[in-house]
Amino acid sequence: MLSHDEQLDRLRLASPEAAEVAVVAGDPCFDRMLAGLPLRETYRAAFGVAPGQRLVLISSTWGQHSLYSANPELPGLLARSFPQDEYKFVIALHPNVWAAHGTWQVERWLARSGVLAVPPEEGWRAAAIAADLVIGDHGSVPFYAAALGTPLLLAIKQRDQVDPASPVGLLNAAAPLLDPGRDLMEQIKVAPRTIIDLATSTPGESAKLLRTAIYSAMGLLEPDTPAEHTAVPLPVIPTPSTGAQLVRASLTESTVDITRWSAERLRGGPAPQDTHLLSGTDQPKREWLELAEVLVHEQLGAPESWIGVTLKALPGCLLAAMPTRTGWLVGDRDGNRVRCTGEDGRAIASAVYAWLLTGRPWSELPNRLTVNTGPISSVWTVEPE
Repeated sequence: MLSHDEQLDRLRLASPEAAEVAVVAGDPCFDRMLAGLPLRETYRAAFGVAPGQRLVLISSTWGQHSLYSANPELPGLLARSFPQDEYKFVIALHPNVWAAHGTWQVERWLARSGVLAVPPEEGWRAAAIAADLVIGDHGSVPFYAAALGTPLLLAIKQRDQVDPASPVGLLNAAAPLLDPGRDLMEQIKVAPRTIIDLATSTPGESAKLLRTAIYSAMGLLEPDTPAEHTAVPLPVIPTPSTGAQLVRASLTESTVDITRWSAERLRGGPAPQDTHLLSGTDQPKREWLELAEVLVHEQLGAPESWIGVTLKALPGCLLAAMPTRTGWLVGDRDGNRVRCTGEDGRAIASAVYAWLLTGRPWSELPNRLTVNTGPISSVWTVEPE
């Protein structure tokens, strides 16, 4: 069973006897991806992609020549380098990587990188459909993504691991190479679409062709019902903790523009200018708690007492926020409090912090604040306690 006519041509050269019984029957995997294309926004939502946010899929095959083996720090470097409200990174590792090292070990590695892991059993096809960009190697996932028309950058090129005349070999030669030493933002923004039409010579037809071939081999009549593909299933992706963030909050009158990066960026060099550290309380790291200027607890409770007691225990932290039944309560250790109506408590806490850094008092906070986080804009109401 072959997916494309060109494979039959190469098979004739290598083994004429095998070509006698070969059947070009398309690619069921790719056909299921094609069937799922109309649900692209649904898949994106399953990965937690916000409107206007770009999803980047990092893909690695297995073995010493793979992306993850050659450069295991690359996923973390990418996740640290890009604003979290504008870019979301997911990684799909070949199942053999999980099998060789064990689920626990792989999850620990990826947890440090800050990149969302796609389960090895299912999810990479949905990620390829949902992605705005794929960064990969000579594995099949980047090839399938390119065949869908998704822009592709290769993090590594291998000229002796695949047949250069094969579709994957041709893609490996044609796709541009990611340069970690250059500005990553610019490379990703201009990544070209590498169109590949060698995935299958019979797109959407593999179910019919495969069934015909199988029933013919068994000498049986096919059923009258049509042979159809189902779309790729929706992935089940656990929602990870946001953790600590480096935040730049730029204030102009009653508008705050917020840019957020992973706090892990502090380990790779100096922090961006005019930033503060915000830590959540969900599995917080001790160092981030001790360094944070802003602390956010994202579960309902008794915010008045929690803010006071917690800030007393963290002398370096200046501001804390906790949800209420109608919004958020933000306050300091001196008893200043404001009630804010909106959803993203991290954003409003950073906005209030930016206001206070200007030297203006709590009492002069605008009653309405427009908070821009990447592509999302929201209007908050602010009421002094």
